[in-house]
Amino acid sequence: MSDPPTRLLTIPQVAEQCQLSERTVNRAILDGELLAFKLRSRWRIRPDDLAAWIDASSPEPQAPGRLRVSRAIHRNASPHSLRKLFDDEKKAS
Repeated sequence: MSDPPTRLLTIPQVAEQCQLSERTVNRAILDGELLAFKLRSRWRIRPDDLAAWIDASSPEPQAPGRLRVSRAIHRNASPHSLRKLFDDEKKAS
């Protein structure tokens, strides 16, 4: 006897579970961070892929007394954005 099919998740369900906006989940899919696939033009996420995404996003344990600071990567920053200006200034110095 075969295993029952895995219950697939929708973007709204993932957003609710992670307490994120649907837009954020969609961007994670489009950026390739969260594995998903389309069934008849609807995105679906396997629970194991969601768990892997969460695990990959979790910070590594740090040594006591050390603070970990991370910066978001803005891949598609507008050439006229404030972030782009700061990044260009930093590279020039």
